[in-house]
This record gives sequence, C-alpha cells and structure tokens, in this order.
Amino acid sequence: MDYAVYHFKTEPKAIANDILIAFLAEYAFESFEETELGFDAFIQIESEEEIIWPELGDIKYSFEREEIETENWNAKWESHFDPVLIPNKLTIRAPFHATPDSSILDVIILPKMSFGTGHHATTYLMSEALFDMDLKSKSILDMGSGTGVLAIIASKRGAFSIDAIDIDDWCVENSIENCSLNGCKNIQVIKGDAAVIAKQYDDIIANINKNVLKKDMSTYVQHLNNNGYLLMSGFFVTDVEELTEAATSLGLNVVDTFHKDNWAMIKLIKE
Repeated sequence: MDYAVYHFKTEPKAIANDILIAFLAEYAFESFEETELGFDAFIQIESEEEIIWPELGDIKYSFEREEIETENWNAKWESHFDPVLIPNKLTIRAPFHATPDSSILDVIILPKMSFGTGHHATTYLMSEALFDMDLKSKSILDMGSGTGVLAIIASKRGAFSIDAIDIDDWCVENSIENCSLNGCKNIQVIKGDAAVIAKQYDDIIANINKNVLKKDMSTYVQHLNNNGYLLMSGFFVTDVEELTEAATSLGLNVVDTFHKDNWAMIKLIKE
C-alpha cells in the first residue's frame, strides 16, 4: 500500500503546524512529523480525497506532494532515523543501531510502511506512561498498533498476553515482524478496527486520533475490566477537554493528563 507525503513549509511554524495538523487529521492523514521548515503529513494514496484548503489570515503555508512507493520506504526512513531514548527507561532503535546499555529496555523496530518509531510525541508519551504502570501478568489491548512498538513495550514490561489491532495490512505485517525481532511470543496481531474486539482486558492503550477515539471509546469501556486503565493519545492539548468529557460520560475517571510538543495523552480508570 503506497503513501503520499505532503511536505509543508509554515510560518509562524508552531501555530501553523498545530492548526494544519488538526485540519488534516479530518482527511485520513495517519501521521505527522515535524521538520525544520514545518512538518510532513502522511496518508495512504487510496484514502486521499479532494482537500478544501483553508485561508488562515496571517498564517502562511505551502506544500509539495510526494508519492512514496513501498520499496522506497525503508531507504527513506533509514536515512534520517536516530534511536529514541527515554532516559533511564527505554531505547527504541533500528536493527542496525548499536545495542544500548543493558540497564534499560531495548526495543527494536523496523517500520516498513507503518508508523510508530517513538519519534512522535504521542508514541513517546504512551511509551513513558507504560513504565509507570504495573503490567505484570496483565492482559493488554493495543488499538491502532502501527509498528507494534507499544505492544512490544507492554510485553517486555511483563504483560501476560497482548492483542495488537490495526486496520492496515502493512501495520499487521510489520507488527508481526517486529514482535519476532523482539522475541515477543505473547502478542497476537489482528487486522481490523474496534468491531473485532472480542474479549476483556485489564488495560487498553489507544494511540489513534481524536475522531476514532470518540467513536470507539464506548467499545473500549465495554471491554475494559473494572479497575483497568485506558490510555489514549493521538490528539492535541486543545482536544483534552472534549475527550475527557466523553470519557467521564461513559463512567471513566481521569487519573492524569500529559503533554509534549502540543500533543497530549490522557490516563483514565474504570472504577
């Protein structure tokens, strides 16, 4: 499945990036990466539709569209991928990077056409949050698993069984490969959306986007055990209030919220 990447130049960068990324999230764009001049936005070519570009007053933006064929994805990624370090906790690296100090958790990711190397703020927030949870002998659901990185972290943190669900064929294939690279035999990778959830879980993690989270949150709650945690990310700090209102209306209680680079994560509990 081939992707298109839109290379944006924005001014003023911080404000323009936030507004445009929120806008593009409504058009099935799957991932965004900040660049020196603005950001890159990725979308499956088959999901593209006509975009009605907004007038933003004093905010300036321009873009160039590039198609990335499957066989060129790894070369493009490897050309700029450095290991991700969460100090004293975790390294997320490619197979060709040096093995880190044995005192921290080591996760190997080869992303192929998937997203989730830990570079994005939401993946970083979710990864760090998993270190503050007792996952030993727990059953975990990873929704929108991408590369499988969060499922792999949960496995290495002692979770007993993990289901990793994603709607994309490449993500499913890539998650299986990455689970094998990390020796995680207790992760079942499943293709689908929230409709394929078929059992109960002690904790659920979902790093997707605001609209999908709102639509599927009631399903997550239904399949979350009492006293279980729901971790959600993939949205902006400005979306926290809307999502917490939706969550509390379903009986969840907010434990904490976290943010990084204007992106946010919410930790909730079903009591």
